[in-house]
Amino acid sequence: GVCVCICICICVCVQKYMGERIALKLSSLSDVENLRCVNGLLLEEIERRAAPLLDKTEDPVRWRCRSSSGFLSPGESFVGVLVADWKRVSELGTTHLRLAQHLDKVISLVVQKRKEEGLGPSVPCTLSYLAEGLFLDNRSVVAQTLEIRTDFFLGYQQSLFFNADNKEDEVLEWNKDFTISNSMTGKSIRIGGDGILKGTLSYIANYGFYEGGSSVGNLYRVEPQDLVSVLTGV
Repeated sequence: GVCVCICICICVCVQKYMGERIALKLSSLSDVENLRCVNGLLLEEIERRAAPLLDKTEDPVRWRCRSSSGFLSPGESFVGVLVADWKRVSELGTTHLRLAQHLDKVISLVVQKRKEEGLGPSVPCTLSYLAEGLFLDNRSVVAQTLEIRTDFFLGYQQSLFFNADNKEDEVLEWNKDFTISNSMTGKSIRIGGDGILKGTLSYIANYGFYEGGSSVGNLYRVEPQDLVSVLTGV
């Protein structure tokens, strides 16, 4: 009787998790491993753009899609970075979409708090946030005190995946960053963009892409474990 109950419970849980979207535009690790293009761009073009750009004259057509620190380190491949982070997030017991949705909620709450308290857009904010429902097993979490800083820039960044021949996706641009810190864990993350539709959060929600490039000083590389630590204190 006990074994039957355990088997039924496991089956129900597996069916529940299998029915949930891990990311918006990729369904499984197999999809990631077999990826050949994103938004109509071949992987070769994505990896060309992902290399550090020292001077915009090196790429006068697509320099707004690129970064001085790069999205990938030398020797890293786009699919290789995706595969590694998909495995990490699976081990952490959550999904890319859940992580992006919680970050999007944090940003929304900060914007709301600034509006209600009459604070300027660049004034640092402190927020108590409970990442309820972050984990697939619905384990309990404790509210965390988060410190959020917003930085604005004169120039605009375009998506790494912008494609002039396919403007249905990835056409938005942004000029702000959010740095979200948890003083208890000492962890912080920096994300470019403005919510789940623009920038880092769209990369995470759509593809499970947290950027690479840690060895070339990419400040926008988000380690999945650090992200979970910021949100939950674990």
